[in-house]
Amino acid sequence: MKLLVAPSLPPILADALALLLAPEGIEVVHHSRRFPTDTSDQHWILTLSAEDAGWVVLTADPALIASPAGRLCWRQSGLIGLVLSPAYRNLRPAEIASRLLALWPRLKDWAAGAKGGQAAIVPSARIVRSLKIL
Repeated sequence: MKLLVAPSLPPILADALALLLAPEGIEVVHHSRRFPTDTSDQHWILTLSAEDAGWVVLTADPALIASPAGRLCWRQSGLIGLVLSPAYRNLRPAEIASRLLALWPRLKDWAAGAKGGQAAIVPSARIVRSLKIL
């Protein structure tokens, strides 16, 4: 699995997750290390889709997937999305990482079984019974 941290989240979060998830064989990269900052969402989504490398995208921007144009592009891409709930907006990167790592086994299992083009909202609670699918 490869995890792209979208531009709506800081690169330091991707760096922390990369270090902590590497032993599981998960490659984590921030958007800014793969694409220029002015790259359109549609372009980078389609680029990742063409790689067919099992990409999962972590974002704090629900419009990336929830807007009508974004949803169409997303579904056609076949990528898997994890959209942070609004409760994450005021958290520091270390707290976001802590919560994501607590949820990681559940998130990873969901992503592994998700169909291409699906996305789920990541709740801020440390225990998750189910994920809301977009």
